[in-house]
Formats: sequence, structure tokens, C-alpha cells
Amino acid sequence: MKTKMIKSVVVFLFILAVILIVRPVMAAGETPTAAERMWGDLLPKITALMNQIDEEFTAVTIEDGFNGLYGRNQLDLKTRELCTITMLTCLGKPEELNLHLMAGLRVGWKVDELREIMILSALPAGWPAAIDAMRFLGEWCEKNKVPMPPGKKLRPEFRTADWYKIGSEKGEKLYGKKLWGQYLRALNSVDPELTRFTVANLYGKFLSRTTIGDKTRELCFVTGTGAMMKSKQLLRMHIQGALNSGATPVEVKEALYHIGLYAGQGASAEAIAVYSAMGLK
Repeated sequence: MKTKMIKSVVVFLFILAVILIVRPVMAAGETPTAAERMWGDLLPKITALMNQIDEEFTAVTIEDGFNGLYGRNQLDLKTRELCTITMLTCLGKPEELNLHLMAGLRVGWKVDELREIMILSALPAGWPAAIDAMRFLGEWCEKNKVPMPPGKKLRPEFRTADWYKIGSEKGEKLYGKKLWGQYLRALNSVDPELTRFTVANLYGKFLSRTTIGDKTRELCFVTGTGAMMKSKQLLRMHIQGALNSGATPVEVKEALYHIGLYAGQGASAEAIAVYSAMGLK
């Protein structure tokens, strides 16, 4: 009975959330905490609901997790929240997306940008994860009466561009000749056709999209790839890609620390070890 009550309250709160998305969260002159910036007037209700389960867990989550770690200025809150949505997409956690879609809109992302990072998450996590997240986004927008923008049409050059050339140049620019060359040789050792498909479609067609910039996308890929920790080689590439796109070492390291909140400290520690092994500081 208590579980059903909690679920009912959760549904009610998230239906109410859209009303709160654009409302001011603090009185004039006051500085909002990270949690207040993310959830505004809904935060006390979220806190009260969590307190029914365990007050200490709630305090650590809100005060230390969201206000403490999310509030660190080593990585801006807007980028950090998109990294969170990327990790939840890659890890297949739609119930957690429920909360963070609202936060993403509140800190400045648009619906089409949230959808874009879900599409791009097909690279580190595969198509099912991306499709599940986009399906959830559509349902969330409908439930909360948030307008869903129309999907993108084919670019004029989509049928005629040399996507293999574009992907090759993009990969080398982002990841550098050494890491990119190692990646291509590993693919070629399996099947050259696989290499062509990957370079043309994933790195050519997908990474040439401009809705989200290279720096932000690569930071999101760092967290998504690190959270799953399926390939150290790909994580090295995206760490280098973030740096080559303008991210600072401080921002990259903060993204690696952020992984621990959603994939556990083991995943974060492994990701940090990959960074250290690259000789970066």
C-alpha cells in the first residue's frame, strides 16, 4: 500500500513539474543552490517524499550530491546535467530520466537538444538505449504538456556527401592521428567493411550534426562511455576528443568524478585511471 502511495505521489509531482519549469526559484538577491536551480519550487516536495524512505539518504543526496557535487564550479551545471542525461540514457535508467528531463529544461536545455544527445548516445550505448530514451522523452513531454519539436529532416547533402571522408577527417581532428589510427586498425583487423560503416555513418553522419557542439558532446561521451566502462580505448578517444574540442583538463576530470553518482565509484575510479594512464594532469 505504501509503495502504491509513493508511486501515486511521484506521478502527481511530475505532472505538476511542467508548471514549475519556468517559475523563479528564489527571492531577489538570494543565490539558489544547485538543487534549487534544477527543481525550483518542487524541491521541498521531492525532499519530503524521499524523507518518507530515509532522511539520512535524502540529506546526502540533496545536500552533498546535488548541492555539493553538482554545485562545484569545475563543470558548469548545464553541461553537468546533459552529462547526467547521457549517462542515464546509456545505462538504461528511464525512471531517473523522469527527474532529470525537468532539470535539464530548467537549466537551459531545449527539448530538441535533449533529444539530440539521446540520438548521439547510440554511439557509446547502441540503438536500443537511444530509442528507449527518445520514447521516454516523447511520453514525458506528452504527460507534462511540453511541446515536442518536429524531428529533423534530411540535410541537403545527406544522399551525396562523401561521409567516409568527412568521418575520417572528423575523427582525426577530434581524437588525433595516434588514437584515431589505433581505432581504425582495430576495426580493420575484424572487417574493413565494418570500418567503412563506422567511419561513414557514426563519425561522418552523426558527429557532423550541429545541434550540440563538439566540446559538450565529447564531455557527454566521456561520462556515458565511462559509466558503462566497456572500452578503455573509446574512453581514451573521448577524453582526448573533449580536450581537443576546447574542454579544460579540470572539466574532463570533473566529468570523470561525476560518473560515480550514476554508475558507482568503481566505474569512476576506472575512468580516472584511464585518464591518468594517458599521462594527463
